[in-house]
Amino acid sequence: MKLRIILSILTIAVLTNSGVSAHIAEKGEKILIEGSVVAQFITAMTLTKFTGVKRSDIIIVRIDKLITGTEKSRYAITQYRYFDEGKMPLNDLSDASKQWQFEMERDSTCDSTVRNLEDAGRKENREKESSLPYLKRTAGAESEKIPNDTILPCYVLQQRDVKLIEKPK
Repeated sequence: MKLRIILSILTIAVLTNSGVSAHIAEKGEKILIEGSVVAQFITAMTLTKFTGVKRSDIIIVRIDKLITGTEKSRYAITQYRYFDEGKMPLNDLSDASKQWQFEMERDSTCDSTVRNLEDAGRKENREKESSLPYLKRTAGAESEKIPNDTILPCYVLQQRDVKLIEKPK
């Protein structure tokens, strides 16, 4: 009995200190947020131009305001799915000074740390003999302090669910 209690306490301590994020959204739950894209993961495929092809790139979104849904994390790993020649190419999102409204769907199967994603990207780039940097900060977010070892929640963002927020000057 004492061993079971000690193991339970140790498990709680390890989970608390291992970087498990505080997100609470369930798989498939949608959230509506205002935020900015602060980083993009770059691979050789990211830079390859395809005409009329559905793409999926990984970006880091800073959640500045939660409008609907439940999410406690300040950052989210986001699979951005879009058509290469659509109305909202990834390049348009790559400016951290722009505020966007995103409706994103939770996908807990891709929760990860930034460090793990960078390691996987470096491995992929080595296999393809590419010297591309894997994590690229967006313009205006070069000094953003994205946690490397905290597990960030993962969301899927469709091209149709992105809207630029017009701020009064």
